[in-house]
Order: sequence, then C-alpha cells, then structure tokens
Amino acid sequence: MYSQRIYISYLQLQEQLCDTERRIDDSKKILDEWIELLRKNPLLADNNRKAIPYIKLAYLQLNDKNYKNAIQVANEIAPMISHRPYNWIAVKGVEMYSSLYIGHWQVIDLFDLKSISIKTNSPGLQYIQLIKVTLTYFRKGFKQLLIEISDLEPLLENKHLSNSRLRIFEILIYLETEKIDIAIAKLEALRKHLSKYEAPKRVQATYKVLNQLALDSFDFGRKNEEIENMLIEMEAHTPWSPFSLEAVRFDTWVRAQYAKRSYWEQWKVENPDIFG
Repeated sequence: MYSQRIYISYLQLQEQLCDTERRIDDSKKILDEWIELLRKNPLLADNNRKAIPYIKLAYLQLNDKNYKNAIQVANEIAPMISHRPYNWIAVKGVEMYSSLYIGHWQVIDLFDLKSISIKTNSPGLQYIQLIKVTLTYFRKGFKQLLIEISDLEPLLENKHLSNSRLRIFEILIYLETEKIDIAIAKLEALRKHLSKYEAPKRVQATYKVLNQLALDSFDFGRKNEEIENMLIEMEAHTPWSPFSLEAVRFDTWVRAQYAKRSYWEQWKVENPDIFG
C-alpha cells in the first residue's frame, strides 16, 4: 500500500505537468488511471484526497464538451464530499453546466441555492447562480432576466471580467427584444468599459463583432459573410470555454439570429452529437 501511495503522488505530479503543458488527452489518461487505482484500493486516501482526480477529470470532460461524461464523474464523487462545501459546490457546478448544455434542466430547477449559500461563498456557487440566470434566458423569460442579471453582477468574482460578460449578455437580450436603441447605448458603454480595463481576447473579439453588427444596423435579415468570417476567426484564436461566464455562446447566438431560430434551437442544430 505504501508503494501505491507513492505511485499516486507520481501520477499527481505527472498530471500537473500535463495540465501545465495543456496535454489534455494525456491528463485524462493519467486521471483515469489514478481514479481506477482509488476504486480498487479505497483505503489509499480519504474522501477529500479522492476528490482531487475526480474534480480535475470532471472539469476536463466539461471543457472538452463531453457533458454526459462530466456528469457521470461528478455524480460519482459528490456523495463522498458532501461535508466539504467548497469541493461539493465545485463538483455541482460541473454537473449544472453540463446539465444546462444537454437540456437536463430539471437538475438545475431542483437545486436550492438558498439552502447552500449560507454554507459557502465559493466561486462555484456564483457560477451556479449564473447557470440559473442562463436557464431563464433559454426559456425566453426576458422580463425576469434583466432583473436577474443586475442581481448577479455583485456576486461574481473578478468584477472587471464579469462586468464585461454581463454587459454583453444584456446587449444580446435587448437585441432579441428589439430594443435596438438601448442595445446601442449599452454597446457604447461597453466600449468605454473596455477602454479602461484589460479584457480577455474573446471578450475583445466579441465586442468587435457586436460593433460590426451595429454598423450593419443589426440587420439579421440577410447573410453577412464578413460577420461569419469574424466568428470563425474568433473561435480559431479564442475558443469558447463551456465552464465560463459565457454560458450563452456568442457565435451560436449570432448564427441563431441570422437563422431566425431561438438560441436553444440553434444550439441543438450545432450539437447533433448530443441530441441526435
């Protein structure tokens, strides 16, 4: 057993190296081996240490868009760490995001934020709040949505990033509800905000597309090859991350407008492997 514990330490170091070098497939293989070793030898680690490879693998599966696998990993470890709110919320966050993307919305509906918020103020809980707001959007509850967005912003960590992302979310809502003048004013406010604070490249790219759409009077009635090329370039250089404040994927949203579909309908068209 002592030698197996040493081997687990070795696996952990190897996985950290793979993570640093962004060798995702190698990370998954190491984590699978690590988890299998713990399954066969449950006394090698307490539940908190057992959670480490499960949480890492769940996040990798989520960000690799393997949503059902992410849920499976999260559900396996969640009962073992229910007494550790921070880890438990992190795992539930993975489950909630994955459930959002595959349409298992009842899982999100049943999650009671109020009963959890008194236990921890972890970032994972804040992301779950965002998921609930996004689900309101998927259901097209626009009136309630803007209230929920304004309530959400103070809760999120990294205020400059969350502010940018929520400003973009607001603009999309105003465009969908055909409040173009408000959307244009919000876009100008976003420009001023981005001139003051450094934003991630994907946020900057999103602003550029929105600005180009504004120059085209937000006319989604005809196909715009320039916009499509900008979206392709954005995804090539700043790929979308499922576990992020961009739960409503921007390029999918733009294509939905041109196709005259709801966001959720467009999401299903672009992800046939999930819904086929």
